Amino acid sequence: MLITEIKDGECAMIGDNIRIHIVKNKKRDIRLAIDAPKHLPIKRGECIEKNRLPNFKEKKCWVE
Repeated sequence: MLITEIKDGECAMIGDNIRIHIVKNKKRDIRLAIDAPKHLPIKRGECIEKNRLPNFKEKKCWVE
């Protein structure tokens, strides 16, 4: 696990083809934009454990 400080407008790379942009960063809320090849599924971690979410909504978990 990498723990680093990234500011608004900066990005982090995973390998050569996955880029994570910090779009918005407020106190406890962070908005990310993820650029990755279409064949890689991207989903929110808590969506993997659906039972943890009392108001689980499928559309908030998957990227199309």
